[in-house]
Amino acid sequence: MIPPEYAAGKYVIFFVSLGGLIDMATGMNGMILATSKYYKYDTYFFLGLIFLTVAANYVFIPKWGITGAAAASALTTLLFNLYRYLFIWKKFGLQPFDLKNFYILAVGLSILFLVQYLPVMPLLADIVIRSGLITLAYTGLLYMLHIVPEMNETIDGVLGKVLKRQ
Repeated sequence: MIPPEYAAGKYVIFFVSLGGLIDMATGMNGMILATSKYYKYDTYFFLGLIFLTVAANYVFIPKWGITGAAAASALTTLLFNLYRYLFIWKKFGLQPFDLKNFYILAVGLSILFLVQYLPVMPLLADIVIRSGLITLAYTGLLYMLHIVPEMNETIDGVLGKVLKRQ
């Protein structure tokens, strides 16, 4: 989809996306901390984030250029959220992850691995078919395995309404 001279940008997109995924997975930690009696600690975490960002950029940018900046960003996001996660777990006994999160990740990675074996098609067809298969397989497996009860309730509700109309 992109010219060869921009191919290195795929790793920038990967690392920026990885940082965003990490931030989304642990995003409520910031709100919990900011609205608790320990809100001042968030300032210390942000100061640490500044230090880590400068240090990581100093190390990674000379080695990898713009990809290094993206990798440094993902790394600092990971460490920043890890420290907040551990703090909240220690102070409040709260943590958002359980074994179901591992299963969801395993299903997603398995599908990603299997999709690599699909034959390459023309661009538009490839996007539509590959994305459709990924969506159906991922949603279908999570539904069949009852890993995400909220998703099952939503799908059952929609199916109930659709079947009721017929």
